[in-house]
Amino acid sequence: MQPVGQKNIFSLFASLIILIVAILIIDTLRPAPLNSQFAAVASTAATSSKYKDWGVVSSTLGFSLKYPYKEVGALWGDDEKFQVFFHFPSTIISTDASTTEKLSKDIHNIGLFAGLSIVAIDSATSTAANLKTWAQRYLQKEDRSNRKEKILSENITPTAFGNVSGYRITRTIEGPKGQSSPRYTRIETFVQKEKLVYRTSYLAPSTDTFFPRSGAVGKRYLERMRTLSQEILQTFTFDKSTLNSIKVPKSQPPPLTGAAKTRRTVLLTELRKGAFFDTNASYPALQDTCEENDGGMTSPPADSRGTLTPAPGIYISGDDEFADLHAYDSRGGHTGPLPMIPGFYAAPIEEGAYGISSLNFGSSGYGLVIKENIDGKIEIIGKSYGGIELKINGEGNSCSIARVSMPTTPYSVGTLPMTESGDLGPISYDLDGDGVRDFSFSLRHPPSTQKLTQLLAVIEDMRNSGK
Repeated sequence: MQPVGQKNIFSLFASLIILIVAILIIDTLRPAPLNSQFAAVASTAATSSKYKDWGVVSSTLGFSLKYPYKEVGALWGDDEKFQVFFHFPSTIISTDASTTEKLSKDIHNIGLFAGLSIVAIDSATSTAANLKTWAQRYLQKEDRSNRKEKILSENITPTAFGNVSGYRITRTIEGPKGQSSPRYTRIETFVQKEKLVYRTSYLAPSTDTFFPRSGAVGKRYLERMRTLSQEILQTFTFDKSTLNSIKVPKSQPPPLTGAAKTRRTVLLTELRKGAFFDTNASYPALQDTCEENDGGMTSPPADSRGTLTPAPGIYISGDDEFADLHAYDSRGGHTGPLPMIPGFYAAPIEEGAYGISSLNFGSSGYGLVIKENIDGKIEIIGKSYGGIELKINGEGNSCSIARVSMPTTPYSVGTLPMTESGDLGPISYDLDGDGVRDFSFSLRHPPSTQKLTQLLAVIEDMRNSGK
């Protein structure tokens, strides 16, 4: 099937409302310390089956590590080289609701959420020979700017991290006086690889840790944070990664067996046969249609009303109740929501795809702004059974290029390809997340009635089987 050029789109979308309503109606019916032994266990930890369901953080600096995303959240810092924080919510330990609330207030007021961090520091003054002195001076300079904490003791020992020798600095700390001066431990590791110093830092309890609201529960919280931090750091490896990325496994349906598997295979086989849409039919035109031009995104005329894709770019948006939008450039750079951080109400947004930024539309969800033609793709990642209306607008989001309504499942992936020449679509649609295209949505032609019926039948079977 031929892609639809931006410059040639003049027949626009109408919503597949009947399909989405039918879908929604159906829904209403039915611990080891970090020391010199670290390097020896790191490679084993990284490949252990225990870590297969963990998220992965990678860096263009050539390393990666894994983390238990169901318990802990990961978020980029603003260091120009590399910085990632891991957030530990109060739910990493089990306690009653009242104590959990008190612990949450302690974590917030003392400032302990980001209990683990990894930073790459560009330092021309550090060498392997003077790393110990450099690290001490680095922390002393940092101490002068942090007046909320008081250093009670410090111990420095040789260690290794990522198969690189360095130093471990263990410090006992007295926290903010306004929070009853709680005591805890911060464990820092500094190693040098080529021109960069890698610093890891995580929190642990002291013998007398006691939080002002949650009391001794605070010590349990820091004990769990220490255990998780050590497990995360044991997965760190220099592996020549080439991309800054935070990813978690996509939800996968449990495997089918017997008659259920046979039935699903028959339904999907029928759905995948033949043409998905009628090229002799077109969507009804929308009222606020953008006018066509040559499709260029640069140097628009003074009156941009006459252009389809002027400098403000193409806007692609959709309600995020049932699906999320993700954009990727040809290198794999990503713009869109990061994995949800446990305890947060909304996922943080990153803007790593070349030429693509994000825009918050409030209650209408968020959008992607394509500032120039690139080779890449937009992914519509399903979160639950329902539907999403994908809106493609132009001229600074002031007029419509296309509309399409499509169903979603907890496993669905819709892929809208983009090319440097300005082509968009069609949308390849995978219903069950197995990596096989089950359907295609055209940007110009509506699906046939037969295919819509077959599509709905597969979704109903997925819902009935719970898979």
